[in-house]
Amino acid sequence: MISAPNGEEMTAYFAWHLQIAPRLTEPAGFELGTGIAVNPVPPEQAAAELRQVLAARPARIGSSRP
Repeated sequence: MISAPNGEEMTAYFAWHLQIAPRLTEPAGFELGTGIAVNPVPPEQAAAELRQVLAARPARIGSSRP
C-alpha cells in the first residue's frame, strides 16, 4: 500500500493505491539480502524473444515498422 510522502499528509489530491506485481521466480540470497531484483534472462535472449513477438504482430497504421 502506498501512502502520501512525508510533509504532504494534508494534500487533498492524494489517493491511496495498491501496486501488485507477480512473482515469477523465488528470491535467492542476493535478492533477500539487498531487496534488489535480479533478472535471470540474458539480454540477448530477451531481445530475440521481443523481436520474434514484434515480427508476429500485424503492422499498425502509421507505424514505421514494415
